[in-house]
Amino acid sequence: MCVISGTLSLRVQTEKRRTLCHRRKSTTLSVEELRTEERQHSILRWQLQWDAAEKGRWMHRLIPRIEVWLNRSHGEVNYYLTQMLSGHGCFRAYSHRFKHDNCPECPSCPGIIENAEHVFFECPRFNSQRDLLESILHQKIQPETVIEVMLSSRASWNAISTFATEVLIDLRSIERKRANDNN
Repeated sequence: MCVISGTLSLRVQTEKRRTLCHRRKSTTLSVEELRTEERQHSILRWQLQWDAAEKGRWMHRLIPRIEVWLNRSHGEVNYYLTQMLSGHGCFRAYSHRFKHDNCPECPSCPGIIENAEHVFFECPRFNSQRDLLESILHQKIQPETVIEVMLSSRASWNAISTFATEVLIDLRSIERKRANDNN
């Protein structure tokens, strides 16, 4: 989640502060130059940890290069984008992992796990929202390119944010109806 929020991990922050403290004593750089340089080193360390991490692979697939995400010129992350980017939320696979759902499969696509990738990029339940988004963007969205498209313009960011919001509101509504029907 640190990547989505753009907050250096505690481990990287600690290393950054320790290094700054040591380097201040032995450099001719100004404090500001030193901070800028150390921030770059911190982002590189963070990227190495990000690339090697076993968790967060969905998020890494969407945001492979931390620096590009951190240095974006526009775009606020909201509740729905966070769910899309993290894969955490009302997806059946995620709920099933914590024993909140009896099955991880998509109710519309037998044999297919309902996760963020399936919901946003494949599931026919959301074809109309996906088709509208792709017509606005003039291109097909894919996990590997969605962040690049979002960062290309404010309009693209807003279109994808609206798409994520609409899909997740619909998904939650479908889930509530399914839960009520089972009771």
